Amino acid sequence: MPSSPTPTTNTFALIDDGVRLACQTGGPADAPPVLFINSLGTDRRMWEPQVAVLAGPFRTIRYDARGQSDVPPAPYSLERLGRDALAVLDSLGIERSHACGLPRA
Repeated sequence: MPSSPTPTTNTFALIDDGVRLACQTGGPADAPPVLFINSLGTDRRMWEPQVAVLAGPFRTIRYDARGQSDVPPAPYSLERLGRDALAVLDSLGIERSHACGLPRA
C-alpha cells in the first residue's frame, strides 16, 4: 500500500537586504534537515523526484535562489548566494543541515 504524500509548506525567507526567497518544506519537522540548492536556469521544482523519496526520513527544504523564479536576475556573488542559503535555514530555525546541490555554472 503506497504511503500518503508528505504535506509541504510554502513560505518566504526574508533575506538581510530585503529580498524574499520562496521556500518549500516537507517531511517531519523533527527529522534531519536537507537543503536542496537548485542550479542555474531552474527553480525549486527540479528537486521533486528527490523530495518524493526523502521527505519521509528527512525534513526537506527547497528555495528559489536569486535570479530564479520570482527574484529579479542580476550578477550575484557566490558569497551572496551562500549567505542566502544560510538565511533560508535561519528563517526556519535550523542550525545545521545536510545540503544537496548542483554546480552554479
